[in-house]
Amino acid sequence: MIKWQKRWENSSTDRTFYEFFPSVEQKRHLDHPDKATYGVILQLHTGYSILNAHRNRVGNNVSPLCECGALESTEHYLLECCIHETHRGELLKALHKLCGVTALDIKTLLNTDDHPYIPGWRETITYELSKYIKPQEDS
Repeated sequence: MIKWQKRWENSSTDRTFYEFFPSVEQKRHLDHPDKATYGVILQLHTGYSILNAHRNRVGNNVSPLCECGALESTEHYLLECCIHETHRGELLKALHKLCGVTALDIKTLLNTDDHPYIPGWRETITYELSKYIKPQEDS
């Protein structure tokens, strides 16, 4: 386990995933509403997703750009894209009301840790994020 941890810490790949799971012993909580939502959130965690930036990086013949013209990355999709502004506003409003979240960031949306003082923190964020993801799948 120690050897595996050292390799994980020194690796230059999957740094986005490492940011959320720095310990190889850390277990992900499977508190997602359904398997499909868990799959999408896991893809957003790792950067291996159906977003154009990844599809272009792995050799699919697609532009890495979003319909709005910016690079379609996880950060862009969740935090910046003007096309998803309405859904993002609804997400922030719900999270503010339920958990006191005042600003969206990748760590808040994709981290699997529970909040030490707010019961149900992770479940609430995951549930609200799943509502954000579902309308995007239809577009």
